[in-house]
Amino acid sequence: MDMLNEIVHHGNHSRIVKLFDGVYFREGDLEIRGQCNCGVIELANSLAVIDYPEQWPDEEIFGEAEALLHKPVKYLIVTHAHVDHCVGLKTLRRNGIRVIASAACIEEMRAEGYPVPEVRLAVEKSMEIELEGCVFELILPGRVVHSAGDMLVGLPQHKTVFPGDLMVVEKNLFFHSSDIAAWRATVAKVSNMGWEVLCRGHGPLAGAEYFGQLARYLELLHQAKLHQAKYDEIIDKRVVHSCFQMLSPALSAIADRLLKQADAVNIGRQLNQLMERTREGY
Repeated sequence: MDMLNEIVHHGNHSRIVKLFDGVYFREGDLEIRGQCNCGVIELANSLAVIDYPEQWPDEEIFGEAEALLHKPVKYLIVTHAHVDHCVGLKTLRRNGIRVIASAACIEEMRAEGYPVPEVRLAVEKSMEIELEGCVFELILPGRVVHSAGDMLVGLPQHKTVFPGDLMVVEKNLFFHSSDIAAWRATVAKVSNMGWEVLCRGHGPLAGAEYFGQLARYLELLHQAKLHQAKYDEIIDKRVVHSCFQMLSPALSAIADRLLKQADAVNIGRQLNQLMERTREGY
């Protein structure tokens, strides 16, 4: 199956790429606009949007999709409840939008004060559903990975998966509420499911080779976590040198290997987050 990779829209510090007939990937700008990447799936009579970091009522993401495909957005599928993936719910004024997300994600969104529209499906276990002729595979990790409500959204017919923030570029990995062991297990599990196209929550599109790249990075972070747990070593948050002079030789060696995949500031942040999680018992 050949991927089209045709840019069909450019604007609002984003671009929409047509991957296959009926499958679109919207690359958002996290640094400037605080937006994650999104998906737009064309159904028989309507559209499904994956994640919704909208900042104004119905003026951008839904509008772009509807202008492009001339069908109304009916379904909103949310991968998890972090602000850069669902903040649009705070300004959503439309009726008729039906939400699909994990039960934990829906609970968290409501607890955070997001006005959740009609719930089409609160997912409690991994499953397949069909929406207007399109099959979606909804995958729950089973444990807390990036957040309590993570859900990966797959399109089996295209071997394409929208994994939210579970498979982002290395610098965008956040461990403030995660279990790195569960994260590593999830990457291993998903990498064996036959996905060939990764529409990541942040960063450009990736292929199946990224599973191995991410697994190696997580393994190095895991080694750092074990060292930190043993020696209670934490990085001074005020400054992170590119060569990590303030670290012990053992942890510095790990950090030097991590530098091949991410920058020093983000690695320092990740190591500190893992140290905090270790102190919390993870």
